[in-house]
Amino acid sequence: MTKAAVEASIDQGIHRFLADGVHYRDLMDIRAAAPDWATLPKTWVRWGAEAEARAEKALADGTSLTAATEFARASLYYHYGQYLLFDDVALKKSIQDKKCDASMGVSNSGAARLKASHFLSWMLFFNATSSNSRYCP
Repeated sequence: MTKAAVEASIDQGIHRFLADGVHYRDLMDIRAAAPDWATLPKTWVRWGAEAEARAEKALADGTSLTAATEFARASLYYHYGQYLLFDDVALKKSIQDKKCDASMGVSNSGAARLKASHFLSWMLFFNATSSNSRYCP
């Protein structure tokens, strides 16, 4: 599929992306960065990895709420990287594993666990409704 398909899918679903917690600037950058449908999953993964790196830094700096927020964002971006991916099962599984690992980062970020309860609720919902091969608490 073409670049136009990527743009149309993001444009038509923008309300969902934003309501779920995708940062607007990230969404526009992802839209611009993916040259076609085949590269869209890896584009989401790249942004997920950046969010996860910010989370790890925040955790090391002792800012657990920021860490929880970034881990949740990483999990969300990994979710969008895999949820419409059906023709590469190995890649889908790899991205799902990243999603689970990022969601565990939120759970393991200490006191932020209580403060970021809306992110945890979101992750529990998406982890329960996606076709993960492993359970992500």
